[in-house]
Amino acid sequence: MQAMEGEVLLPALYEEEEEEEEEEEEVEEEEDQVQKGGSVGSLSVGKHRGLSLTETELEELRAQVLQLVTELEETRELAGQHEDDSLELQGLLEDERLASAQQAEVFTKQIQQLQGELRSLREEISLLEREKESELKAMEQELHLARTEIHTLRQAAEDSATEHDSDLASLQEDLCRLQNELDDMERIRGEYELEITSLRAEMEMKNSDPSSLSDFSEMQEELQQLRERYHFLNEEYRTLQESNSSLTGQLADLESERTRRATEKWLDSQTLKNMLSAESQTSEMDFLEPDSETHLLRQQLQGAEEQMHDMRNQCKQLCCELQELQHHRQASEEEQKRLQRELKCAQNEVLRFQTSHHATQPSPAPNAPIFSLPLVGLVVILALLWCWWAETSS
Repeated sequence: MQAMEGEVLLPALYEEEEEEEEEEEEVEEEEDQVQKGGSVGSLSVGKHRGLSLTETELEELRAQVLQLVTELEETRELAGQHEDDSLELQGLLEDERLASAQQAEVFTKQIQQLQGELRSLREEISLLEREKESELKAMEQELHLARTEIHTLRQAAEDSATEHDSDLASLQEDLCRLQNELDDMERIRGEYELEITSLRAEMEMKNSDPSSLSDFSEMQEELQQLRERYHFLNEEYRTLQESNSSLTGQLADLESERTRRATEKWLDSQTLKNMLSAESQTSEMDFLEPDSETHLLRQQLQGAEEQMHDMRNQCKQLCCELQELQHHRQASEEEQKRLQRELKCAQNEVLRFQTSHHATQPSPAPNAPIFSLPLVGLVVILALLWCWWAETSS
């Protein structure tokens, strides 16, 4: 475009130069005429000076015009460059506008998608909260039942322990009393042995006397009655011992059932705790940015885990108490066996005393302790059976 403008200006300048040359030629012709006329010399000199001044001005004007043309071309080049830059900038702005419009559309779609996900997450959180509330209510009910059962078991254990202690105290008293009676019987037996030796000496002296034979037959009959009574008491003792063994078996079954129930409850609590811990871990992985509601739910879960831990400790304490009761039962069984051995020894002593007593002529005074010892043994057996019945009922 600048080249075209330059081409238009140059012909115009050439035309002006041609016109000026024509004017100069006309001026020269006029000067020739003036010189020919001779009358107008001064006028021709003035015109020549004016023409010389116009030529210098024309040269200056030509130089200025050329300079202006070069400046115009430079300005046109700069304008073309600026126009190209502006076109390029317009293209970039158009591209940026299209990119920003596309980004805005993508952002709106992402915002809508995030809003949908947020709604679904809120619905899932509300559903999880309802499930956790129902689970917590069920856990609270189970904990309440477990606490009541633990309280009842502890109360029963305390009652059985007190009854067992009282029974042991009574058995100790009975044992001391029996020991005293055995000491008395030993003393009486010694006296009877002395009396027997004396009676034997008298019997050897009175072998020929028929009255001694009748006394001996009476003593044999009395000894037979005592043996029958001892056999009856021994049979009754066996039946009581069998009932005692059956009651002991029932007690062992009851204790095994209690331990089994306690173990099952502890296992249920352990599985429930594992489920709660697994759910808490999954909830932590699902929700990386928890809000206040999820934080409250986690606190409730932690409280439930602590309650389960307390329940497990209580179950352990209950198991320890059951073990202590088993130890008490074993100790009482050993005590029962020891008392049975002592009772058997006492019965043997009584039987031996009866045989040694009835081998001679007895005196009526010491018959009272002889007939009271089987009754004492029966009382001891009944006391032992009552003790075991109390333990089984508890």
